[in-house]
Amino acid sequence: MAKKLIIALTAVVLGICLLSGGCSSNQGADKVQQLKDLLQQSINREPAPQPATRIQDLLPEAPVATQEEISVTLYYGDQDNKGLVAESRSVEKTAGMARVTVQELFRGPAQAENVRLFPEGTQLLDINIKSDGLCIVDVSNHVRNVPTKEQAKLMVYSLVNTLGEYPTVKEVSLMIDGEYADSINYLDLSEPLAPNYDLTK
Repeated sequence: MAKKLIIALTAVVLGICLLSGGCSSNQGADKVQQLKDLLQQSINREPAPQPATRIQDLLPEAPVATQEEISVTLYYGDQDNKGLVAESRSVEKTAGMARVTVQELFRGPAQAENVRLFPEGTQLLDINIKSDGLCIVDVSNHVRNVPTKEQAKLMVYSLVNTLGEYPTVKEVSLMIDGEYADSINYLDLSEPLAPNYDLTK
């Protein structure tokens, strides 16, 4: 727009000088030269830079990833505390599913009729699944607070059966505070235990 205005102004001044004779030869030449210089500067002036368009501005926004969930089976005591009952729960899928599953088991049942078997405060210290299917689980000393051998059996098999739901786990060996446990309330733990689903009602 500025270029067109300058060109039009130049033409008007030149026309007035030529038609009216009001411009002397020297003055007219100077005026014409000044207008030519102004016109040339306007033409040579670089256009204002345009904002660059980034490639990422043209791409659609990536959808927000949602965390995949899977269903796991946890085992708790029944109301009579004489057997085990299965409870399904949805958890986020992660690389360490066995660890997440045991931590869910220790949180206790979601259904009111099911009974917590691990004493309050029990913590998972470590878990390791060997290539031969042996799963070594290290728990806190709270597990020794169960009052009877029968309750210790249900507690231990709630863990063994829960982990046994995974095809990679064949047997479970229990450690307490970093040391292999030989027994809890006379329940023999000297050998790894395989799942026992006969305890499930």
